[in-house]
Amino acid sequence: MIGISQNTKLEIAVEIMAAKIAKTSKEGYTINDEKMQQLIKERNEMYIGNEDIINKIIKEYGSEIKRDYNNI
Repeated sequence: MIGISQNTKLEIAVEIMAAKIAKTSKEGYTINDEKMQQLIKERNEMYIGNEDIINKIIKEYGSEIKRDYNNI
């Protein structure tokens, strides 16, 4: 993502991750499920500034969340 500051990317990733965790929870997954634990692990990595995870969240989860919102 060229031209976007790290702070902006982090803020975008935070919003996307919140939506992804909420969606996963709504699907019936709990904190005890591996899928949710993986999201929490990625969220924690995001908060410590792991650029690879931040980019993954924006590219992969961002596209998924965008599709979901476009289908409302």
